Amino acid sequence: MRKLIGIAFLAFCGVSFSEQAPKIEFYERPCIKPYTDYTFQTCNPFVVRVNDEHVIIPRNFITDLASIPRPLWSLMAPDNAAVIEPSILHDFLYRCPNSLSRKAVDNIFYAALRKNKNPWYSSMVMYYAVRVFGSSHFSEGHYCAVQLELDEQAEITRKYFNNKE
Repeated sequence: MRKLIGIAFLAFCGVSFSEQAPKIEFYERPCIKPYTDYTFQTCNPFVVRVNDEHVIIPRNFITDLASIPRPLWSLMAPDNAAVIEPSILHDFLYRCPNSLSRKAVDNIFYAALRKNKNPWYSSMVMYYAVRVFGSSHFSEGHYCAVQLELDEQAEITRKYFNNKE
């Protein structure tokens, strides 16, 4: 009964975007490998388009995917395929928000979850979880310049920036 009331509350509240919902494009699935305990490391740079900007998540970026408490993994696993890309993107933008606000990053996370066909109810639960519990992890005002190897730069340029309209 509590679960039903919680889901009804989240559905009633919805996710409010003050502007149009972010447009997300994942170009390909990220390569990740185990790092330590329950963290993972990207094997290659991971490129995501958010609206008209490209976010380049560097090789060797450390992520815990979704920070879901272990007792809840049977209900919502952090390694669910629909959650991996949005979680890596969210972790990166929380560490390197550049000029983005925390609310904007959380809205990007929600839009990315929905883009990956994550169910609306679990997308909302994850969205509200980061809104309520995420503030201590957000690096406000932090700017990052992604450093890439020359071969990585060439590959990203060839794959994502050449022959675009």
